[in-house]
Amino acid sequence: MPELRPCFLASAALLASASCGLAQTAIEWASAVDGDFGVPTNWSPAFVPGVLDTAVLGRSGPYVVSTDGGELASVEMPNAEATLGLDSGRTLVLTGAPGPGDPRTVSGTGTLVVNREAAAGGATLILHRGTVMTGVIRLNGFDVDAASLRTDGDGPPPVLAGVVSGRGQLQDDFALTGSLDATGAGDVLRVDRATIVLSPTAIVRANAGGAILLTQTTMQGGVFDGGNGGGLDANGGAIADAEFLNRWIMPHGARLQLQGLVDGGGTIVVNDRPGGQRTSLELAQAATIEVAVVLNGPEDSSDARLVGPASGAPPVMLGEVTGAGQLVGRLELAGRLAPSAGDGSPDSSIGTLVPRSADHTITATARTEIDVAGTADDAFDRIAGQGTIRLGGTLAVAFADGFAPAPGDRFEIVSATSIEGTFDAVDLGSVGSAGPAHLVYAGDSVTVVACAADRDGDGELTIFDFLGFQNQFDAGDAQADLDRDGLLTIFDFLAFQNRFDAGCG
Repeated sequence: MPELRPCFLASAALLASASCGLAQTAIEWASAVDGDFGVPTNWSPAFVPGVLDTAVLGRSGPYVVSTDGGELASVEMPNAEATLGLDSGRTLVLTGAPGPGDPRTVSGTGTLVVNREAAAGGATLILHRGTVMTGVIRLNGFDVDAASLRTDGDGPPPVLAGVVSGRGQLQDDFALTGSLDATGAGDVLRVDRATIVLSPTAIVRANAGGAILLTQTTMQGGVFDGGNGGGLDANGGAIADAEFLNRWIMPHGARLQLQGLVDGGGTIVVNDRPGGQRTSLELAQAATIEVAVVLNGPEDSSDARLVGPASGAPPVMLGEVTGAGQLVGRLELAGRLAPSAGDGSPDSSIGTLVPRSADHTITATARTEIDVAGTADDAFDRIAGQGTIRLGGTLAVAFADGFAPAPGDRFEIVSATSIEGTFDAVDLGSVGSAGPAHLVYAGDSVTVVACAADRDGDGELTIFDFLGFQNQFDAGDAQADLDRDGLLTIFDFLAFQNRFDAGCG
């Protein structure tokens, strides 16, 4: 119950002593050293702050005030070196500052620590709805469940306008205009079964060694800064209409959905290690995604997946997609598409992007980059899987790591159940005197053929190659420009004749 305070009531006949337990006051820490919140002589005036009071941690110098919880109006900490520590196994409820219309709960530059001892017993800080937190809260759980920030009461969600950091969980709905900070080693902030609405300037931060975890939670708006590799874990979580900065890494087994417009110069690495669990970055219907995605998985496993919806308007992937992993569902790929090793290695490291149950469109704005470092299946980049792929945009093939193709070499760089259309522009690397290299489109594959005379790409020179060249020439196909002068003339016929006579061996 609240501390009882003496006061004096005047009447015409007498003065009588009475209780003032409901007076709204600001009570300031008076001790010069660490101490117990529940000791009256530690405060000025000498009363323990109660239900309608503001506990003020001022003065100067570092000190820690330990509390076993209860209910206060608010905590004001103008001393940046002061700490209010909520003991393990306890709950502290903050209902709002005592002044009329003042919704503050935690303010100032000192720190309110939830679970002071970092013990397994857990501690909980509760903010009333309709209030505003402008100060600093550090969740200090032994594990993520052992320090909680929650809400109660009626009205709109509390506003977190200050900083929430450390290791613990946010439960219930909040509005964020300040920051969630998991930049310290071992920091994990889990948002559990909630909706968090972020202002445009609100920031969610992490670094290598720290992580943000979303459990059946949607976070909408704001800026997500992954620093040098912050963890972005999710179990049924979603992020909508947000800006991504720097590098985020999804740990093994995570499942996160991006919704609406997600932009910025950031990168999301899907999967931190091989291990047999499915790691999925899902794109919602009609979403527009401008961040870069790195699929970091074994090529034909589900360790790293970029997943579109099974039906409806496909999401537009404007950011680059690199690495090795699966492309699932409906996707409109409109940026750079470059299979690679997947873990951030140079793009010359070879990888495969694997369509699964696919309905993918590579649009006119896309640039597909393929590195070829040998003739074995694992020596050149590929897009190889099942489903339908519609081609467009620019294809650029580079011969990497000093590899020079022989005249008879062929490289099946795209394969699927069904392939529609062609690339709009093609840039093929130099293959020597038997070239220039060209593409052979089939209903289920696209193959780079190093021998210019082998028009059908079957490895043999026959009358069908003459007919194939004739058809391309008549159609004005740039692949018939064998002398590379930008014109289709008799000299291209002569060049073809010479290549045919020389053979592909």
